[in-house]
Amino acid sequence: MSKTILANVDGFTPCIDILTKEYGIMTAAVFGRVWRYCQWERGVCDASLETIAVELQMGYMTILRHIKMLVKDGYLKDLTPELRNKPHTYQDTGKVHVVMSVLAGLSERESGSTTEIDPGLPEREMKKVIKKVIKKESSRKRDARLDHPALIAYKIEARLHVPIAWRDEVIDTVDNPERFRGLVHDWIGHGWNKQNIQGMLEAYSNGGISKNGRSKPKRVSILDKLAEEMRNG
Repeated sequence: MSKTILANVDGFTPCIDILTKEYGIMTAAVFGRVWRYCQWERGVCDASLETIAVELQMGYMTILRHIKMLVKDGYLKDLTPELRNKPHTYQDTGKVHVVMSVLAGLSERESGSTTEIDPGLPEREMKKVIKKVIKKESSRKRDARLDHPALIAYKIEARLHVPIAWRDEVIDTVDNPERFRGLVHDWIGHGWNKQNIQGMLEAYSNGGISKNGRSKPKRVSILDKLAEEMRNG
């Protein structure tokens, strides 16, 4: 028996289940049409509301009402909110992807543990979970310490960020980021563990690898460091 394969269809407008369930088929269709335009080269929707209305066989005011709702709830972003009497430019915020990830049962990291989200939760409970994840995603902030020259120097050479537990110590120890960058470069060149931050800081404090008094700096892992701190109270 033959079946319709979307890859072979010349154009389609998706109606995403989570939007249909939350707002109804008309809102889902409006989002789907805007989303289609966002897949073009510019990554945004410049189509007029009149055009979308004709394409979906809906009224102009209906399209406007649903788009305003999608913008208000964060699914779309109006990049031209001050524009008057001309088509606005809308962008897909990616919020649908976050929601769908939850519904697909993807893992959510919380307090260092992994919790599986059950897609079979009751609708009310699922909404609570979705709102919690979205709030967490939107409030996540970049560590401002990563802009410190010493941490940038390490990042350039190691192609990694300094682990969170060591960032303050690197900032407090390194008074010459360029010298530290050179040390990290030489350290990695010797084939030593580029994540051994303590070893690098010891070598830096002792004047560098060549003046360290060892052919190969002692490797002390973070676990060893924590164990020593526990022994010392």
